[in-house]
Amino acid sequence: MSSGPNPSLLQDPVHMVVNSTLEFYRKLTKFPGAQYRDMGKLITLSTPVSHPICNSVLHTDLDPDTLDADIQETIGFFKEKGLPFSWYRWPGSKPKNLDERLIANGLTYASSSPGMVAELSQLPDAVSFVGDLEIKRVSSEEMMADWLIPIKLAFQLPETVLDFFLRTYIGLGLDEDNPIRHFVAYSNGNPIACSTLYLGADQVAGIWNVATTKEARGKGIGTAVTWRACQEAVDQCYPHTVLRSSEMGYNVYK
Repeated sequence: MSSGPNPSLLQDPVHMVVNSTLEFYRKLTKFPGAQYRDMGKLITLSTPVSHPICNSVLHTDLDPDTLDADIQETIGFFKEKGLPFSWYRWPGSKPKNLDERLIANGLTYASSSPGMVAELSQLPDAVSFVGDLEIKRVSSEEMMADWLIPIKLAFQLPETVLDFFLRTYIGLGLDEDNPIRHFVAYSNGNPIACSTLYLGADQVAGIWNVATTKEARGKGIGTAVTWRACQEAVDQCYPHTVLRSSEMGYNVYK
């Protein structure tokens, strides 16, 4: 374990969440045809998959004087490809009136995703849950297919997006030392929850893809599968973890 938290990181939790997200999304270019463009003022991810989860503006640092033109150019980039997309707005995104101008240029507000940072030295030794539960790290393509089931049932995603996840993560590898590690929770042999851990730079571990089937919610199972990913980060001597929660799942993690 680390001898103590890194003060510089703890002073800027937004930096930790954003950098972990950018690192993780860069990995998704393993999918054939995916493109991660770092243009300094903008960072975008585009893929051949026609869904806003798979196509995003990830970072914005634009000049106020050319803001509308830059927004229109970016919209045009995705429109030319026939791709719906999402535009991430972080607390540090620039300029300050970005929200206003995105809406003025035809985009609509979709949702909020609270970013959270935790010191893993505070991770409890165990968590409680209801029922029989076995949490395993994914080590084969067959288990990866099991991992996908809670994602499919929890988020009702189209098959094209599910195929994107499956092909990308299998392509990135499931070997023991891989920085991206997936976990699936089974009850009576059935996959009911999942999570993903990304062991990133700056000793920051990102938690992703936490999903629980509807029938398994409210039993501590989402917490358990998240805890398992965090415990893996502790085993790798990572002092901090970050997570971007859905609005629905916020109370599970805080």
